Amino acid sequence: MEFHRDYHIAWILSSIDHHVVAIRFFDEIFHRYNSTSSGIAFTLGRVGHHNVVAVSIACNTSQSFAGDIVDSLLREFPSIRAAFLVSADGTVPRNGNVRVGDVVVGLESSMKSGVVYFDHQETTNQKRFFMTSQSQHLPGAVLTAANNLKSQCGRNDWLRRLEQDWPARIPRPTAFRGGSGELDDIQLVAPEEIDKADDTSLELTLNYEFRRGFPLQRQLKAFSGMIASSEQMLKDPPLIDSIAASNGILCFETAAAKIKSRPFMVVSGVTSCSGDT
Repeated sequence: MEFHRDYHIAWILSSIDHHVVAIRFFDEIFHRYNSTSSGIAFTLGRVGHHNVVAVSIACNTSQSFAGDIVDSLLREFPSIRAAFLVSADGTVPRNGNVRVGDVVVGLESSMKSGVVYFDHQETTNQKRFFMTSQSQHLPGAVLTAANNLKSQCGRNDWLRRLEQDWPARIPRPTAFRGGSGELDDIQLVAPEEIDKADDTSLELTLNYEFRRGFPLQRQLKAFSGMIASSEQMLKDPPLIDSIAASNGILCFETAAAKIKSRPFMVVSGVTSCSGDT
């Protein structure tokens, strides 16, 4: 369709459940449909001034991705220039600063893609990190957006948008205010900036608490750094901790490795810590 050429940004979700949650952040939804040939669900909408298409499998099955979701996306929307893969199965090492509920963005301090792919079985058998490939670049539009978010003006604009335009059906965040009364900065925390001896010294990425009758024990954070992806999650907690420490990996996830084409930024929500039962 000709109007599909008006869409340049895509959100790739790891399940239809996450798809439903993600589109609640759209300011306006124009159209929703499923592709019968590929088994993929599409939602077309607007976020701010941008037309965005959200895409995922159309139903939850044992197979996370039916075919190559990126190829299907680009066939339907050939004008896509920036794509973000949002996964929600991140696992982090026990001794790191990233915690359950935090977010890790696959972006190195050099502004290169911070995602490595590894073989789960070989890594388990050999008790060492068996890397198969690494994403080398990100689209210019994605890097521009990341740079903008790191700037003072970009952080302030983003926080104002969260406060003012958050959809009414999502619990509204409130900015944490320090002793000066000013809004704390939104910041992506790079691995070299993490003080492992004092987690409280970190500047918070997004300080908020949901109004559900109780305060959060710990404010959630977002980090930028290395993400390791494999088709199956490692099950050996000491191995996870060792690989993370020796390779500078912030979290492990499985969604990115299940997609053949990889021209996207990976954003991983952390749902478990190594050793959790």
